[in-house]
Amino acid sequence: MFNGVWRFADTSGNIKTNTWTAAYNPYAGAGQQNYDWFRFDAFGNMVTGWFLDYDGNWYFMNPASDGTQGRMMTGWVWVMDAFGVQRCYYLNPVSDGTWGKMMTNTIVDGYTIDANGCWTVNGVCQIR
Repeated sequence: MFNGVWRFADTSGNIKTNTWTAAYNPYAGAGQQNYDWFRFDAFGNMVTGWFLDYDGNWYFMNPASDGTQGRMMTGWVWVMDAFGVQRCYYLNPVSDGTWGKMMTNTIVDGYTIDANGCWTVNGVCQIR
């Protein structure tokens, strides 16, 4: 940790910057994955929350300090906004070159996802 922000250095001591990194996570607890994908910004700081990649896709990196902070989230995920409202998004769980990207304008498991990536019923974004 550097100035309260997590960073990652490879075996040569080089800080990862502006890149995705598959890394072992020694802080993962029981039932949590101990190897996952993380994103580091141009300064080498671990990204949390929403992230727009150079490919134009949105990804969501775990913001919770739960032993897996910063890991790329996949599957159905409820995300809380700044006002405490949660919306459900589907983040691609398939390792096909777009793993983790927020899906839009599609149907997954019989559920409709709108242009903003939100799960909808009859055109209304579902919240809790």
